[in-house]
Amino acid sequence: MRFGTSPRSLGIMKVFLVVMLVIGLVLVPPGAMLAEGVIPPGTPPSTGETAPETESITVSKEQADLLRTFLDIQGLLMEYHTRELDYHELYLGAVRGMVDALGDRYSQHFTVEELENWEAALEGEYGGIGVTLDLVDARITVINTFPGSPAEDTGLKAGDVLLSVGEASMLGKLPQEAALLLRGEPGTTVEATFLRPSTGETMVFRFTRQLITPPTMDVKDLGDGMWLVSISSFTESVGLNLPIVLRSMRDSGALKGIVLDLRNNPGGLLDACVAIANELVPKGPVVELRRQELKEPIENPNDIVPVPVVVLVNGGSASASEILAGAIRDRGVGVLVGETTFGKGCVQSLVPAPLELGGVKFTIAEYFTPSGCGLNGRGLLPDFEVKPEVFQIPSPPTYKRPLRKGIVGLDVLAVQECLSFLGFNVGEPDGIFGPLTDAAMSRFAKAQGLQYSGTVTHELMGLLGPSCVQKVKDVGDGVMERGIEILKTKLATGNWSQLPAE
Repeated sequence: MRFGTSPRSLGIMKVFLVVMLVIGLVLVPPGAMLAEGVIPPGTPPSTGETAPETESITVSKEQADLLRTFLDIQGLLMEYHTRELDYHELYLGAVRGMVDALGDRYSQHFTVEELENWEAALEGEYGGIGVTLDLVDARITVINTFPGSPAEDTGLKAGDVLLSVGEASMLGKLPQEAALLLRGEPGTTVEATFLRPSTGETMVFRFTRQLITPPTMDVKDLGDGMWLVSISSFTESVGLNLPIVLRSMRDSGALKGIVLDLRNNPGGLLDACVAIANELVPKGPVVELRRQELKEPIENPNDIVPVPVVVLVNGGSASASEILAGAIRDRGVGVLVGETTFGKGCVQSLVPAPLELGGVKFTIAEYFTPSGCGLNGRGLLPDFEVKPEVFQIPSPPTYKRPLRKGIVGLDVLAVQECLSFLGFNVGEPDGIFGPLTDAAMSRFAKAQGLQYSGTVTHELMGLLGPSCVQKVKDVGDGVMERGIEILKTKLATGNWSQLPAE
């Protein structure tokens, strides 16, 4: 996730400049002189060899003392550690340590490779499981899953914590390290273990990687002047294109109300979010950025007549999604339907570092809604709480051998769990292929239009997983249906307060 900054954010841009200078060279008001080539304690006198090239820089007295100690320790490590070290290795670790010292749950350092992979995930296609991960309280946490992705199909949810990928523990690791392991050629499989903090449950999922295209937006006509606008991420293209679409519909009189689906939207560019808000809320405040003692309001300059908006949110709606949802509600344009949002109330910037030191993503401000509500760690409560029906989709069985009555094993147990989920009676799943399992498989095969001879073939087993996913999809979207109902009521009565009580 990343945020851009408004052209008006002059105060914040100064922070970027300072950070880039500090990473490249330490530049502060005049003070003590300190050379880069400090000789570590214990180094023997010069033997006549050419002295290393040095450069003098000006630092404050306070920094000089700290940097001298830092260089002394560096010299000791270079001279006495058991393995050969190089300066780049140590400074890479120093930059990462400096970011870790912030104690900021969202700030992190990227190596060059991690930075390239992170940017590639934002901009293009890749083989993976379709999930957004971020560092929350030092744990790799699911922010959202992409629609139709392996992550969504297996039942992964926002807030789940990644414990391991295969045999590799992810405790103390960064999201980029996890992404490298989760990605791979489409069609290959990867196993990962997650903790669901809400229940304390530890879950092992086996994913089949697919070609993942990060989603953006979709606009659908609901009839009677109502439109469904789904935004999966606030990208530059969404910020440019969606405002044009909204203006066109409003100017033509085709727009009377919007159901805005921000569920599982992890955020994106601040500029894109504000551009969309400028077409949805009246002239005036959209969001306020705060950094230390500085406050920077961002306002909509457009004098528009807004239409009613019902915003669908859940625990995967984060950051820019919360800015937009908060502005819509605080400015009296609409209501929130669904579940409490994620609660990431901070704006971040990505600063590339020179000298092959990667880059740093760090918090530059916290945001507050127009009413002054800060959301970091709390999130937005919905006006109408609607929880979707929860399904724990069983892991699809992997074909290893033909199955028939009398066979015992974990593959039999996986088949039984899928059949039971689909509503076929197998008794208590126990891993033993008995008469009930045989009868259930016969009925499943018949429902698929296939013959069953008493043996579970590769074809039959391969249909169990997709059938479980399809059952969930066929249930329908209760949150969406409720949102449309609320919008219809608003358009009919002209008053949110006349909505039926939950």
